[in-house]
Amino acid sequence: MNIMAEFREFYVQVGAGSNFLAGKCLWAHMTDDAQVLDGNDNPLVNEFSFDREQINKVWNGIKRIPQEYKYDDEDLISESKRILPILVELRQVICEVGDKHLDKLKVDVGYIDTVIAEIKTNDFWKVDWSMCTPYFWKYNGSNLVTDTRVDTLLQEAKDYFVKCREYYFKICEQNNWNSSIITHQHPHIAISSQLKLPTTFKSLAMEIDADVDFYIRHLVNIKHIYSLKRLQGKEYFKNQKIDKTLHEKIEDLYDNRSCKFADDSVSYRKIFFENNTDEIRKMYKFFDNEAHFDVNKTSIIKEFKEYNDDNMTVLKRYVPNVYEKM
Repeated sequence: MNIMAEFREFYVQVGAGSNFLAGKCLWAHMTDDAQVLDGNDNPLVNEFSFDREQINKVWNGIKRIPQEYKYDDEDLISESKRILPILVELRQVICEVGDKHLDKLKVDVGYIDTVIAEIKTNDFWKVDWSMCTPYFWKYNGSNLVTDTRVDTLLQEAKDYFVKCREYYFKICEQNNWNSSIITHQHPHIAISSQLKLPTTFKSLAMEIDADVDFYIRHLVNIKHIYSLKRLQGKEYFKNQKIDKTLHEKIEDLYDNRSCKFADDSVSYRKIFFENNTDEIRKMYKFFDNEAHFDVNKTSIIKEFKEYNDDNMTVLKRYVPNVYEKM
């Protein structure tokens, strides 16, 4: 029997619990004593931190193609050398824009620098970097970027990212390595619509509604500001304007774009606010961990409820005016 490598990707919005879900649904019983907190010294705003990429359910510190794997694609090696100055030029464009207009420049450029560093060591293709690649074109199409040459550079960057990802698929298929990933966006958004997906590729996307979107945006604001050590106590949030721009339809939400490309979806509301057993089971089943869920269902459901309760406590503590509107 010819065993084919299988690919599973789950798209979870920023702030919607991707690390927590990785520990529970992706790693399941393998997470014992493996949790690493993000360095926050306040237990109310600590995030779970798990690897969101898995090759054949092996926990070895770094989830990527083995370092000892021989990298022998001469075309890709040559293309990696060619693309570096292009990416560096794009970085410079972003820096020039950011210096004038954007407070988050350092964070954004950090993601870009990670990509460049990985390409320099010929390791970029070994890992899913779809959380970083969109930062190369984040500002394109706005009135902040006016250089028409940027469009050409971005297309070359996207073409390179496609080659790397398709090579990753190829190597996994050749070695029958199953790949399971939790990331923020479908690769046709985060990399390119030209990316060819394997025939055994299946995807799942988190769906949020307008109220959940409102909740997540404020929760992310609290946690990110605190982790960046810019929080000066509750006073920082007292005068923050409550942004509750609601959309009439779920599909209108920007952060639901991956649902249009994914094979199936799950509801954030059902998972966390309603503690729906079937919806939680669906995620475990997606990563072939349904048996683990069935054996530990009671404790798992409890952990999901506690996770949501803890997040609500964070909201109540730092932005009580937001909490009251939930």
